[in-house]
Amino acid sequence: MNTPAHLMIAAAILARPKTSQHHWPKRNWVIAAGTLAPDLSIYVFFIWAQFFTTMGWSEMWDQAYWREPWQSLGAITNSIPVGAALLGLALWRKSNWLWVFACAWLIHCALDFPLHADDAHRHFWPLTDWRFFSPISYWDPDHNGRIGVMIEGAA
Repeated sequence: MNTPAHLMIAAAILARPKTSQHHWPKRNWVIAAGTLAPDLSIYVFFIWAQFFTTMGWSEMWDQAYWREPWQSLGAITNSIPVGAALLGLALWRKSNWLWVFACAWLIHCALDFPLHADDAHRHFWPLTDWRFFSPISYWDPDHNGRIGVMIEGAA
């Protein structure tokens, strides 16, 4: 799923109207940060590949992205157990901002899980390196990408 779609869905679930007793002015910024966190490794990779190497687009995404350290960084940032640990820490510390951040992170991971085919993440790292290779991709027409686009659009 594309990052803007993650952000819109997480905001729809977690944002509160100003009239709510739970209103917190910085809440939307924390939702955005939590939603972006799982893709952070991809943004760092993209900046590194574009500005600090001479590799082309195909080499970048077909080869370099699948090597270390990018796959390990992606496993950390897309890890449901890591997000759950943050959520547990938020509950233990009674931290509203960390709770919102962790929930946005977990929403992102939950939305990614069924919509990544060949580019599946290791969502249960460090417990396992297993990847769910979905039959539906959010973008790849070879893996029912049209269905993925419709799901994303509807969401």
